[in-house]
Amino acid sequence: MDKTVEFLASDYYEEVVGNPGVSGAECRNLGFTKGQKARFKARVSRLHREREQLLGDQAETVRVKKLEKLIEQKILDDTRQATLRAATRWLDMGEQNNKYFYGVIKDREAQQTIQSLKRASTGERLTHMGEILQEARSFYQVLCTPDAIDLAAVNTLLEKIPEDAKLQDAEADRLIEPPSIDSALGLIDHTTKNKSPGLDGLPFEVYRYLCDKFPPVLLLLQQALTDTLCCIFPDSWKQTRMVLLFKKEDPELLKN
Repeated sequence: MDKTVEFLASDYYEEVVGNPGVSGAECRNLGFTKGQKARFKARVSRLHREREQLLGDQAETVRVKKLEKLIEQKILDDTRQATLRAATRWLDMGEQNNKYFYGVIKDREAQQTIQSLKRASTGERLTHMGEILQEARSFYQVLCTPDAIDLAAVNTLLEKIPEDAKLQDAEADRLIEPPSIDSALGLIDHTTKNKSPGLDGLPFEVYRYLCDKFPPVLLLLQQALTDTLCCIFPDSWKQTRMVLLFKKEDPELLKN
């Protein structure tokens, strides 16, 4: 039994630790070479079988403890290799994780927040948030104001439409009828991955899972779609977040 433990331990240390020709990065990746995962599982299974055979023998308590320690160490080493492979390298277990995520969130907020703008009319640099919001509001009010409609051109266009080019009553009723369960399922099937509706919406993958496993959720989705036809929207649907993409020239001018 001791020979089994010594063989497995020496085999591991010779392969991962005791090879002077292998660099640190190669040692970390060695556990994930072709076939290594299967060999690791076979070794651990063999150790577990040997341990189970000795559990009832009081004279083999020391050997059982050796086996348990070796099994625990090999599993720990395999977990560490998987963690490094996933590029999850924390210098300090614990608060270091929170510090990392806090830094990522802070950097992202800084990138998404406009710190200063120039007034389009005078070129004055604005740094106060109230002035920045007012300038942005004025800019987009002008940008989004529609041009005046040329009624004469519209009438000319409408006159060109043939009299028979219109929907039948059944077709018109079908366009405004409440959505069916099949329509809701079809909508879910055509949703894109890694997307979510609105600022507080769940990813579409969640809708697919819930509608398949819990029929009441599908009925709730059908009701939400029906409400939209009646212009009944939740408050979050009336909000949006716009990300500005810088083109060129002065980044403090909204037109750029």
